[in-house]
Amino acid sequence: MFRRFCAHHRFEAVFCNPYSGHEKGHVEAKCGYFKRNWAVPVPMMESQDQLAKSFKKQAEQDRQRLHYAKGEPIEVLWREEEQCCLLKLPEEPFEAFRLQAAVVNKYGEIRVEDAVIPLLGQASPGEEVMVKLFWDRIAVLNPRHEPIRTVPRPYTGKTADIPWTQVFANWLRKPRSVTHSQFLRMLPETLQNYVTVPNPDARRQRLQALHHMSGVYTMEQIADALQIPGMAEDMSRLTAFLGMKYGSRRAKLGKLVQQAGFPHLKTFDGYVTDHIAFPQGTNLDGLRELKWLERTENLLLMGAVGTGKTHMAMALGVEACRRGQAVQFYRASDLVALLQEKFAAGSLSKFRDKLRKMDLLILDEVGYVPFSQTGSELLFNVIADCYERQSVMVTSNLEFGQCFNFRNFFNFNSII
Repeated sequence: MFRRFCAHHRFEAVFCNPYSGHEKGHVEAKCGYFKRNWAVPVPMMESQDQLAKSFKKQAEQDRQRLHYAKGEPIEVLWREEEQCCLLKLPEEPFEAFRLQAAVVNKYGEIRVEDAVIPLLGQASPGEEVMVKLFWDRIAVLNPRHEPIRTVPRPYTGKTADIPWTQVFANWLRKPRSVTHSQFLRMLPETLQNYVTVPNPDARRQRLQALHHMSGVYTMEQIADALQIPGMAEDMSRLTAFLGMKYGSRRAKLGKLVQQAGFPHLKTFDGYVTDHIAFPQGTNLDGLRELKWLERTENLLLMGAVGTGKTHMAMALGVEACRRGQAVQFYRASDLVALLQEKFAAGSLSKFRDKLRKMDLLILDEVGYVPFSQTGSELLFNVIADCYERQSVMVTSNLEFGQCFNFRNFFNFNSII
């Protein structure tokens, strides 16, 4: 790939000599200059575009600085000595990608890294397709190398929970580093004030306590407790309060979460919503209040592979468990297979009675795999049982135009 890159931009790569670190030291020094002056402390940005604009602005301002040896502005030296020697950029941009083969499985899908890409109607089971992996997307090509599907790379839409226990452990080793840490700004304001107490001994004691509490309680729960007058100064009282208020709840929460059948435990800690288009009058905070669940309304999370639909569905499911609601999570194809199995065994009625006891039924990946007529009818009957009695949340990769029938079928109140 590097040779293709050199040929595309028409330059020759000249490598440093062995044991001659000074040949690349100047470049490393410049990189360090930019990092120290533009990225310390770590800038808080809402998007990559905002970060790029910020760096561009600082670079343009930095050009007015005088050169350390020649005494002239860098902007002038750049235009007179450097810019004239550059080649014109190619009209077509360079495409950096990795090429590999994949075989379509019996469900009409391929697996690439952590992504499951459905190719129904575009490739047959057993057929080999080519996959081009770009940094931000995955392009699937048929045997004639014609593009048939493009999806984003899984990590571009993924979110990551902040490992607060590890963060507090690191702060505990160097308590004075707390005020310089990027994670400080991610804490609720009450906790920010709590861990930045000037007294070093008091700060260490509080970090020690939070190190243990963060493995049991959420940051929101601890922050709410600290808002009670006098709680911040009395560590034993804070511990007792959290235990009394959330101890029994936590035991019940653990049972509800275990019964829900989540493949992974996801929360909204660190969840990013920049790429999500919410309906008018709806936002993440509103969904987390679960008013829609109280009204037995339904929710559809719609988008391409890797955009965080399943993460949001599981996190909302965990929020419901925290409030004592019974939740059941199924991948749609797994539920249909289970319904068919129960139907064949004559135990379908008992299984449907179990589902009727749920406050929230979550169906993941609807539309990825087509169902047989029998499977579709069985699933329809389950959804019909839920009507105005319990809520249904569905994640799907269907296009918006396909969702009108989908919306009518499930009687959705909100589509995200």
